[in-house]
Amino acid sequence: MYETVVTLRSALEDLLENLDCSSLTRGESKELFEQFVLIERMGAAGKSLVGLQAAETKVWWDGHKSPSHYMADRSKCTVTHAAEMLDTVELMKDLPQTDRAFRKGALTEQQAKQVVSAAVLDNASQQQLLEIAELQSLAELQRQASRVRAAAMDHEQKHARAHKRRYLKTWTDIEGAFRVSGSMTAEAGAVVVACLEPFMQQITRAAANSKVKQPAPALMADALVAMAERSRCIPPDALRPGPGAVVHLRLDVAALERGSLKPGEICEVAGIGPIGLEAAKRFLQDSYRVGVLVEGDNIHSVAGMGHSIPDRLRRAVWERDDFKCVVPGCNTNDAGHQIDHVIPVHQRGPTKLYNLALLCLFHHGLKTHHGYRL
Repeated sequence: MYETVVTLRSALEDLLENLDCSSLTRGESKELFEQFVLIERMGAAGKSLVGLQAAETKVWWDGHKSPSHYMADRSKCTVTHAAEMLDTVELMKDLPQTDRAFRKGALTEQQAKQVVSAAVLDNASQQQLLEIAELQSLAELQRQASRVRAAAMDHEQKHARAHKRRYLKTWTDIEGAFRVSGSMTAEAGAVVVACLEPFMQQITRAAANSKVKQPAPALMADALVAMAERSRCIPPDALRPGPGAVVHLRLDVAALERGSLKPGEICEVAGIGPIGLEAAKRFLQDSYRVGVLVEGDNIHSVAGMGHSIPDRLRRAVWERDDFKCVVPGCNTNDAGHQIDHVIPVHQRGPTKLYNLALLCLFHHGLKTHHGYRL
């Protein structure tokens, strides 16, 4: 087996040394790219599987603190990622379908972590998660896996664990950049994101008007700075004349009426993840939040505040478009998404649900400034 791997590596080295990409046709470049993607995934799978055995045979004793430190040093990845992959491969022993998919290169490391972390709690979800991993985006897989984990775990225990592990730390890296890292409960995170939202809207509008393309994470960083500047030395109640934090809660009507959640029912803050039913009830009692109650695939009711686009309509658009840009294949982070009139307002396009759609900043710019249309 060792000789086979060495032979494969040697053959790949020869191939890459003599690879002339400029001579490839469109079809050849597409096919070759996909083959290298598959090779990369299979290499990652082999690395993780052998890494687990290296951990068990104490290879890491030779100058490393732990198996994950050894893998991180040799793979040039973070210790956290190495530790997560060791745990993933260990748990995968009880998930043969996922194990086969991982070995065949059908799953990336990120996909494998999501599938395993959920399927180990609910084995019945394994096949569905593997199908989502194959056909949909990583973001959708993360969302579905999060729902499976939430349904399988006791929320109070999960909440207490997240609260106990909460932290916020800052430091300056070797290039002089200010860095932030943190962890908190989903409910606390929902409040933070909601407070950032009005600043995010203002900054994204300014970026759109200047026609300077900026990635959504960069704009989110600008929003955090703007929020800090605005709140400095100002009493909290003087920041805004009205409610400024809006948490978008999605909740199954049946669960609310019953007083408990069943597997498969939704109780989550959009963009954050699942929360407990009691926390959801507290959100619904607070006028600074908005709730979308769902019944199957239908929107049962919406409670919220008004904007230039009525808030009930705004929240219905987000719910209908599933917090994604409606352009097929677009998986842009939803932090910068905007609601767009399909038929523009200046062309007498009505502010009605059928004439509104959710677009990311890039596709909104194409439609607004470059003549594209839905």
